[in-house]
Amino acid sequence: MSSNRSTSNYEQILLLATHSSDRAGRMSRSTGLEFPRLQQLWNWVELRVERHSYNIFAAWVVEEDLEALCHNLRDHLLWLSGRDHTAPHEFFILAEEDTRVLEEKGRTYGDSWARRGGVGAFMMLARKWDRIENIVGGVSGASMEQVLLRNPGDLLDDIADLRRYLLLVEDRMLTQACEPTSAYLDQDPD
Repeated sequence: MSSNRSTSNYEQILLLATHSSDRAGRMSRSTGLEFPRLQQLWNWVELRVERHSYNIFAAWVVEEDLEALCHNLRDHLLWLSGRDHTAPHEFFILAEEDTRVLEEKGRTYGDSWARRGGVGAFMMLARKWDRIENIVGGVSGASMEQVLLRNPGDLLDDIADLRRYLLLVEDRMLTQACEPTSAYLDQDPD
């Protein structure tokens, strides 16, 4: 039996989310609405995690650019959640909301998102990505904007969930200083 106690550092999560809000506020309309760019970022994240048997915690330690890729993906997801992209303060409000929701859910569910380790945490991210990809498909630009406005299948909720889970993963890596086991590091790459 596990406790519902969360070990997340919500001050750190707010700081991470706020940095995303700053970066999202500087994104251009054309950059933010391009699904191929979003898909490319996800594919790069998945490739690096796949190299580590889908253990995102192990990949985070070894893959030097994984943190930056996750930041960039989170920035794009935050931008997609905005309504008035000319108001950078809107992204800060979303970042505060992300932190509030994570703190509230942390009190209820604790660290259940990470209970199955790095593979389970990555699969949680992948499920959210798959839902987004199924809804958005390959649309971009004005077509993507229309899909976002219609919000089929609660697309905006899935985008927010993926963004929040990425924050939890990063917080875990910064707070817990997770390290892969020596047995993992000693594995033969072939």
